[in-house]
Amino acid sequence: MTFQKGKSGNPGGRRRAPLAERIVLAEIGPKSLKFLADLVENQEVHLGPRVRAATTILHKWLPDAQPQQSGDVAAALAKLAESIAGARARDDADDEDDP
Repeated sequence: MTFQKGKSGNPGGRRRAPLAERIVLAEIGPKSLKFLADLVENQEVHLGPRVRAATTILHKWLPDAQPQQSGDVAAALAKLAESIAGARARDDADDEDDP
């Protein structure tokens, strides 16, 4: 199959996940992020899993914070810490709103 210049090879675009899957993912996404953030901050856990959790957060939830060069790691980790602190503050505010 040859592609014609200026014409999309996939005009319909990528198919969306079924509604049920999107609902489940929307529900577990924040819980997963909180679990990973807790893992990153848990000093009792070995460094390897903590680094993998931080990497997962950077890749999945903060793609714009990924280091472009090795010197950017500190900036990426600062962005990660800032995001975790913001998520915790929002979570604490949500807990206060719950009866």
